[in-house]
Amino acid sequence: MACEPGCPCCSTDTGNAVLVVTINPEGRVEAARTDVALDPARPGEWASVAVAVINQGYVTGPLQLRWSTLPGVEVDAPDTELTGAPRQDTRFRVRLTRPGGADLTLRFWALGSLGGLANKNTAFLYLRCRADDASGREPAAETVRTPATN
Repeated sequence: MACEPGCPCCSTDTGNAVLVVTINPEGRVEAARTDVALDPARPGEWASVAVAVINQGYVTGPLQLRWSTLPGVEVDAPDTELTGAPRQDTRFRVRLTRPGGADLTLRFWALGSLGGLANKNTAFLYLRCRADDASGREPAAETVRTPATN
């Protein structure tokens, strides 16, 4: 069966989503990173991460997100209740408590899929936290000087 042009279950337009979770007709979950950039946040600030859910299997029930435990990284990710709609948008929040980067492993679990076919999938998200000075400004880049030659 072919869908109409522009059908949300077959559309590749993910809008501003940083991650796309696809549940195929068999109920298997696939998670992927998009090209949408996630801006660096300041230490201690929450950053919102948009997720597009393409539900080709019309699965209902909770979509859970679980993540790797990393020092200095906090995640706020309540379950998303899947309605069976072909496309849903959701989001979760992350906060880094110190400057630097973190490579977060994310696992999506569609608990309403039948037969245990699609309980999980893994995606990776690299997070950056910029080091702001006490004035609230981002520090200037260091200048590299090359020695003069005769």
